[in-house]
Amino acid sequence: MTELTFHCTGQDVVWTNPGVYPLVAGSEEIYEAVFTFDEAWDGFHVLGVFENAQSKVVRTNVLLGGACQIPKEVLATPGDLYVGCLGTLENQKMPTVRITSLKINPGVRDDGSMYIEPAASLWEQMVENIEQIVAEHAITTIPARLTEYEKRTARTNIGAADEEEIADARIGYNQVQYEN
Repeated sequence: MTELTFHCTGQDVVWTNPGVYPLVAGSEEIYEAVFTFDEAWDGFHVLGVFENAQSKVVRTNVLLGGACQIPKEVLATPGDLYVGCLGTLENQKMPTVRITSLKINPGVRDDGSMYIEPAASLWEQMVENIEQIVAEHAITTIPARLTEYEKRTARTNIGAADEEEIADARIGYNQVQYEN
């Protein structure tokens, strides 16, 4: 997997290894975004935000260990890829104001189109990775809302809008944080 590294200083994000190129449209599970943060981000739960400027597709991924795969949906078509972060801590939100832009080059396709399965929703990512999230944030209890029934229900909730997913993720993170 090719790592693209980014550093967040305050509310700015900078691509720190621009020599890793090119990004190619139609790529899947090839590129990993790895983020580092200055002390302004201490304590925040951080999501990676990716937008294809041409297709207007936006995807948000939970960062595990400061990293996540760049979603295939934003790499489906050539254009500019905007990369940023959103941090949440209790009632505070810290989005990156200045984002980084990368170029997605056209890739070879046999018929000019490609079916792309949707990436897991934010809630699905959190449910799937709850043990790692709990460990990374030194959380000792898992909230009651993450019962086995709700885990199964969350897996079927792929159609939720990105805003709802972000809100659900924030509520889940804040609830886990509040219980500690």
